[in-house]
Amino acid sequence: MNKLKLGILEFGNINSEFSSIGKISDILDLTVEADRLGFSKYWFSEHHNYINDDPWSNPLVLLPIVLNNTENINVGLAGILLNFYSSYETAMHFKLLSNLFPDRVDLGIANGNPPIKIKKMLTDNELYSLDRENTIPRKINEFYEMFHNEHSFSESNKVVIPPYQGEIPNVYFLSSSFDNIDTAIKYKFHFSMSIFHSAKEYDNTKQLILQKREEYFDKNGFYPNINVAFTGACAETSIKAENIAKNSKIDLVNAIVGTPQYFQERLLEMKEYFGVNEFIFRDVALEYEDRLNTLSLLSDIFQLKKQP
Repeated sequence: MNKLKLGILEFGNINSEFSSIGKISDILDLTVEADRLGFSKYWFSEHHNYINDDPWSNPLVLLPIVLNNTENINVGLAGILLNFYSSYETAMHFKLLSNLFPDRVDLGIANGNPPIKIKKMLTDNELYSLDRENTIPRKINEFYEMFHNEHSFSESNKVVIPPYQGEIPNVYFLSSSFDNIDTAIKYKFHFSMSIFHSAKEYDNTKQLILQKREEYFDKNGFYPNINVAFTGACAETSIKAENIAKNSKIDLVNAIVGTPQYFQERLLEMKEYFGVNEFIFRDVALEYEDRLNTLSLLSDIFQLKKQP
């Protein structure tokens, strides 16, 4: 298996003296540094909170800025709450971005569940019901038609999603288990599993992943990218890392908290356990300097940076 790859999952939880826009400025700096240090991905999450200094709810408009400011790192929204958006509109945005920045745009599909008032506003439907159907199965099928049966889709609907026959985004199905991996196989999606949403065990996961990778190849002619997302805090000493984690006031599940050497030990174990070679890290550090330091520590210990 290839060298371990490490990406970043950004929730926007970072302290700043300059309100939410200051947070965005700091995070944009972190994306540039992550790119320079050889991280594979920088994914932004969508969350609709009642917090007056949150930097964003949906970070879509940040993606072209980050892509333009960086050179190699993949950038994505992971994940978009697809139940509450048009598949057509989403495909328009991400296909155009994918052609402006080829093979660097990731689109993660999440089955998120914001409060009912947010659902009504996102759908522009005051009568939105909790019993409303889950539209994700229909919408991911629409993605498949738009991206993989483009000529047929355009002919049937008398519309083109520009640029015609152009690049498409790397679409990921996001889940907290591998129960949905058959959906990824069916629709030619990649797959990302979070282990920080649930404390359950993941027995026999490696054998399942290896089996599903081969099933994917047999059906689609190429192997998927499968990664695992985790959370934690890293610092030069265990005590400092534990303090960072404590100060985050987040209930950490399946987290890695400790020194770079401890991260290396744990991630190599997880690489063997899950049978994947890419991990997506949500750093819970609240201070910009700690986040910047973590990027440097992890890049060094895993030798992420390409040598000149």
